[in-house]
Amino acid sequence: MADDVMPDFKDTLTGNWNGRRDKLKAEGIELGATDYFDFFAAAKGSSSILNNLNLNAFLDGNKLVNIPGLSGLFSILQTNGGRPNRTLTGAVQRIDGMETHARGLEVYQAWLQQEFFGGGVSALAGVYDATNEFYSTNASDILINNAYGFGTELAATGNHGGVAIFPTSAAGARLRLQPMKQLYLQAAVMDGINSAPETRQPIRLNGHSSALVIGEGGYVQMMDKVETAKIAFGAWRYTDQIGSLFQPKEAKERSAYISGGEYALAESYIFRKPGSNRGLMAFARMGIADREVDRFNYSYSVGLDFKGILRTRAKSELTFGIADAHLSPVYRHALTAQGIASNVSEMALELTYRDYLKPWISLQPDLQYIINPDGLKNRQNSTIFGIRTEINF
Repeated sequence: MADDVMPDFKDTLTGNWNGRRDKLKAEGIELGATDYFDFFAAAKGSSSILNNLNLNAFLDGNKLVNIPGLSGLFSILQTNGGRPNRTLTGAVQRIDGMETHARGLEVYQAWLQQEFFGGGVSALAGVYDATNEFYSTNASDILINNAYGFGTELAATGNHGGVAIFPTSAAGARLRLQPMKQLYLQAAVMDGINSAPETRQPIRLNGHSSALVIGEGGYVQMMDKVETAKIAFGAWRYTDQIGSLFQPKEAKERSAYISGGEYALAESYIFRKPGSNRGLMAFARMGIADREVDRFNYSYSVGLDFKGILRTRAKSELTFGIADAHLSPVYRHALTAQGIASNVSEMALELTYRDYLKPWISLQPDLQYIINPDGLKNRQNSTIFGIRTEINF
């Protein structure tokens, strides 16, 4: 929002509103809306539909209130439809990252950001989705399974207060330092709200809340204004202490632990057409967590992303990913004590293709195969077919 280049809104269904969007943009307000319609069906015959409408207002503080470097976002989320993951697989790595048990209208993001020193330092505060900036790789962006946001070892930490992952955001603050164009350091403190979608309460800071502290540093390589490679390392901790996943009956005192972990990620073009983003990228991500208190003590994901796979269709994109979440030995011990047989891990394989019929509408067929859903031996593997329609208004 900092630049003065006016969009032509050709990538929107409703266009420029007879010039009104240009006028709003000139005054510092850019409005937009994106609707996602997802359909999933299991090979055995069950199906589910999910709809997600996101309304956004981007704010330019320089134009609105004459404060250079100030920007903001106000976003409303409307969710309707079914629960494809719960209906079709029951997996922890949800086949659709937009799935939620709650339906209706809510504030998804509401934050302000101030940049200093030409963007070398920025501070953000408000209701914020940290998955947009932390633990992220561009090459895995279009994969629909939620394992490619926060790693599963972090995303599944809802047993002790939880982490905010889409469609749940949290109140918090983030500081980012960029001493060079290629290097960055960032850290955020977020309310440790429960990530279970049925308990979405993004604005909920109080004395009884746990906080999630997360930090990341990385190197980003740019060529021809295209991000061609990235490597990053991060760490996270909760501020509260919790008990072990398994506590022997004879134990007189309950041991307390701090939940935390580390992660690393990398992505790079294997080959690329000069002057464009067309080419083949590879990505790899891995994270570890505390085996005593976290359900998954490590997870990883790897994959390939071919941007512009069809020469005549610049926005065509084919992506394949494998995500594996390894159950903590302590968690498996707790399951065994309850008479529940478990597997070592849950794995999700996904192949997806996205292309645009018009600049404002895309179709995305999707195929997923879930192995050992929820890590339990009494769950059958699932083959899932899906299609996502995205409309930009």
